Amino acid sequence: MRSRGMTYQAIGEQFGITKQSAQDNVARAMAKVTREAAEPLRQMELEKLDRLERAALEVLETRHVELYQGTDTGFEDDGPKLAAIDRLVRLSETRRRLLGLDAPEQVEQTVTTVPADLVALVQQARRGEVEP
Repeated sequence: MRSRGMTYQAIGEQFGITKQSAQDNVARAMAKVTREAAEPLRQMELEKLDRLERAALEVLETRHVELYQGTDTGFEDDGPKLAAIDRLVRLSETRRRLLGLDAPEQVEQTVTTVPADLVALVQQARRGEVEP
């Protein structure tokens, strides 16, 4: 209906609801269509993340040795394992964002209320209307 040029008011009148309810219903319907259309792409990205995760796990589980002039020093090289761990963390972060699993960040705010007469007095002092 909206795509045919009907106003939210007209849609609301046709269904016996308020203009705001019509607008809310249209927004919900459009969001659902967008989510449904994005689902195949989301699934493809999750499969790609699965493949990348398997590759990183393979690096993590493989023994890596340090070489000196092409010869095994007998020491284990932790660099590839640490890089794989870092990559797994980044893949996990990407997966969480894709699935919407991260909770919104909470911000603490402090509001100080200043009495109006004090604000007026400070403004008068700034204009030079009040002597100290």
